[in-house]
This record gives sequence, structure tokens and C-alpha cells, in this order.
Amino acid sequence: MIASLSLTVGLTPESSIHYGQWADPEGAWIGRVRRLCVGTLRSHRQHALEDDAELLASELLTNALQHGAGDLIRFGFFLASGVALIVVTDGSREVPTIAEPDEDSERGRGLRLVHCLSARWGVTADGRTTWCLLRSTADTPKGDGPVGRSSGVED
Repeated sequence: MIASLSLTVGLTPESSIHYGQWADPEGAWIGRVRRLCVGTLRSHRQHALEDDAELLASELLTNALQHGAGDLIRFGFFLASGVALIVVTDGSREVPTIAEPDEDSERGRGLRLVHCLSARWGVTADGRTTWCLLRSTADTPKGDGPVGRSSGVED
């Protein structure tokens, strides 16, 4: 699934591919995944993507941990030619949607961050996989994801 998604969004993962899966319900591994993303970007001199990739990987993984179905979460990180793809599969059949939290709410802003910081993002039609695409070029507008259109559902 992750490999086919990378091709769907036009990314050929030539430079770096990271893939893993975890069954730890406490999520202690999320910090390791953030460091993996940042380390990969640094080693490929894609410093402009570091902060956004770290934040968005954390948001997608936390959403999967809190709202996913089952014990297994899969994560993919692809980097090639200044483009990074973050993919999280959690087994949920519910399609994630962008929430409208109260200003005092401590939760509910994750997908809005994904929308605002990524060049593109989406959710597979079955609701199991959420992904986002980051580009290092300064002229790529952020927030071009499909907000308000079936919550970013992709076929």
C-alpha cells in the first residue's frame, strides 16, 4: 500500500525509504520516528523540511494511536529529489476529518496542521491510510491539500 501510494503522488523513492510498524499502545516509539525523519532529511541536506516533517509525522502517528483500530500502526517515510512523503496506516475504517475545536480545547488540530504545512495530503478511500507530501522548494504553496472535500479522501 505504501509503495503504491508513493507512486500515486508522483514520488519515486530513490534516495531514502524508511518503513516500520509498531504495536506499542503507549507510543514511546513516536519520538524515535521523529528523529528518523529529521536525521534522514539532514543526511540528504533537506534542512528546510526538517521542522514540518518532524511535526507532521508526530501528528499523523498520534492520530493513528488515538483513533486507529487494532494494535498495529505502519509508518512510511520516502525522500527523493526534495520531496518527502509521510504515510501512516492504522487499520481504522473511519475517514479522518478536520475538526473545528473550541479555542480552549487541547485536541483536534492535528489534521489542520497537516493541511496547512503540507503541499498535499489525503486519506485513502477505506480510511486506513493518511499521508502528506512535503516539498522543499520555496515556491510550492502550503495548504494546498483537499480541505472541505471529503476530508482529503483519495481513491
